[in-house]
Amino acid sequence: MRLVIVRIAAAAGFIALGWTAGRAAQAPQADFEIKIASPAGTTTVTCTRGCGLQFIRVTPDKSKAERSFTYTCGGGNAPDCGGSVQGWVIP
Repeated sequence: MRLVIVRIAAAAGFIALGWTAGRAAQAPQADFEIKIASPAGTTTVTCTRGCGLQFIRVTPDKSKAERSFTYTCGGGNAPDCGGSVQGWVIP
């Protein structure tokens, strides 16, 4: 009986350890995502209150979120451009 309890406790410990390691390896998810479609040229995206933004071309990182950013695209035969912005609610 004692051996069974030890095995169950060890199994529960390994499951908890695996779950913790798996959660630590995941990239943080943004609270929201905005899709932008704009004419070619320069576009400025600004958060007016209580949020931070990050262009989606990079790995999401809440600590690097900014209040606003500008990006330029276009050229060639592409009359339109756009992208996705991820954001976090910041109290």
